Amino acid sequence: MREDFLDWDEIGVGKNLMSLGIFGVVCWIVLLLTESGIFHQLQGRCRKTIERRRSLVENNNTGEDPDVHRERERIQRNDTNGDNLVMR
Repeated sequence: MREDFLDWDEIGVGKNLMSLGIFGVVCWIVLLLTESGIFHQLQGRCRKTIERRRSLVENNNTGEDPDVHRERERIQRNDTNGDNLVMR
């Protein structure tokens, strides 16, 4: 009695070949996306979204004193001429 080695059951390697084929296709798709720069574009969009949300949170901060707000704006404009110590 001859058994089929490509069978899906215990003796066969059908499951292994199928998973190997699926894994190969997934890796190939990831490679194409990486080479085309899709992941880099997604990273840039995520960073822009995070920056927008962060600026919205900072702008909506009502517990800030007016002098602290003016000082923050002055530092962000890089208007630090005459300051003795500047931390960046």
